[in-house]
Amino acid sequence: MLPLHLVAKSSIEVVVAPQTSDLLNELRRNHDSAKAGSLYLPASQETFGKLERLSGELPAGFPTGTYLRNGPNHPYYSDRGEDHYFDADGMIHAAVFPGNGTAAYFNRYIETESHVREKNAGRKLYDGVLVYNGYTLLGNLLKNLLRTGTTFKSTANTALLYFNGKLLALMEASLPVELSLDASEGRLETVNAKYDFEGALTHPFAAHPKVCPSTGDMMVFGYRAESKPHMLYSVFRRDGRKALTQPLDLERCCMAHDMAITESYSLVFDTPLVFDNNNLIQGRFPFGVDESHPARIGVIPRYGGDVEWFLVEPCNVFHTVNAYEDEETGEIVLHGGRFVLERDPYFAYNPAFMYEWRLTPGTNGRGVTERLLDATPTEFPRINEAYMGKPYQWAYCVETTACGKMSTWKNPWEAVTFGAVVKYDMRAGKVVDEWRLPAGQSLSEPQFVPRRLDTEEGEEAAACHQAEDDGFLIAFGSDPDEGHSFVVILDAKNLSQGPLTVLRTPQPVPNGLHGTWIPEVATRM
Repeated sequence: MLPLHLVAKSSIEVVVAPQTSDLLNELRRNHDSAKAGSLYLPASQETFGKLERLSGELPAGFPTGTYLRNGPNHPYYSDRGEDHYFDADGMIHAAVFPGNGTAAYFNRYIETESHVREKNAGRKLYDGVLVYNGYTLLGNLLKNLLRTGTTFKSTANTALLYFNGKLLALMEASLPVELSLDASEGRLETVNAKYDFEGALTHPFAAHPKVCPSTGDMMVFGYRAESKPHMLYSVFRRDGRKALTQPLDLERCCMAHDMAITESYSLVFDTPLVFDNNNLIQGRFPFGVDESHPARIGVIPRYGGDVEWFLVEPCNVFHTVNAYEDEETGEIVLHGGRFVLERDPYFAYNPAFMYEWRLTPGTNGRGVTERLLDATPTEFPRINEAYMGKPYQWAYCVETTACGKMSTWKNPWEAVTFGAVVKYDMRAGKVVDEWRLPAGQSLSEPQFVPRRLDTEEGEEAAACHQAEDDGFLIAFGSDPDEGHSFVVILDAKNLSQGPLTVLRTPQPVPNGLHGTWIPEVATRM
């Protein structure tokens, strides 16, 4: 194991993470298997209806627009077998705010080629590929190929991207799916099930590309197990034209889910969660932990150039928070949810904690310090995206409050409940505010929505003076006791005062993954 690189400053508080076993025991004590499992049941139908006000009013300054959240939704749940929750088709749940004091909800499947194939057949055609037993996995790949001509389902179930006037649904093993949206009518249709930027995209498209708020350019990577280069990095200009694609020097394919950007650099991960055919031969899932494989962070000049790799303590990172260049020290500061690979992350829960790496470019990868910022187990970090790649102060996450046996799916093995939303002061490196839901309720990823500014000088000019946390958080949540779901809106400046508005959805909404806010001007495209 590499020596731990610590920040040797007496003014910095040393934070120690809890033992994983102790934390899991505490989370299991809070776990109700039946209630938690119900959070992962698929929506039974596609619908369009009113969001019923349970409490509060839409707050002053809440803008016109649409919140969209992606996530898995199995259309043949009763025939799911050993399918993993993440094997399910993508479904978008939308909360629409037309600006007249009302709100509406709709949900629609993302019509990938595989979804349409099953829809036309009226039955399940694909067996899941996220199964722990390698022999079962190989058998499922073969059966899928014989039934459909393809080995696995393109689900587009992970995230959403609004870029260059296009709405894209993402899943990192496939090309994006281009969607057409008319939120006022509850319409969401697939325009192109394999959007490749007019032939310019030549590799899989990761679920978390980054769009620079200053230039409008988009940075993205993709990984592939079958051949080298195992990772590729691309930049697309704000008008959708490709600026470059660059191969990255990975000896083995690792599972990399997220990246980060600064104003000059892009950052990618190479971690010990790697693809190994020997795992399949031995009857295990092909991606597994190899303790001999180092953990590295790659720093790439944004528009291409030599990659500088920094060795860091063994870990994995599913989600970054943000990164920026510290003008005083010359360091790149990177924040993310770091976890130690003690349990199989595809099937069991590994608690992630807020972490900081400081990387000094031009040191041949030697200039690195790292530290744990906080011992709260959190996930799904979000920021005010106007600060993407820039110095910032505030971040928002959901906190894991319960974890235990999954009762409604064979895979994953555990269900997680996110029973609180927390606000981090990233300058201080700690939680400074929170809102905790009633016991058993769970929240999905919180989305930051800037407050609407109506001033004589105009919104664009006023936004230059707007505080970073002047806005709202919006998220879907569920109450298993009452059997319903809701949309909650919180004041990003003051979470602890509780919801400004709670709106009941017409039907239960399962726990999901990532979303985005579409402003008024883009609700018809």
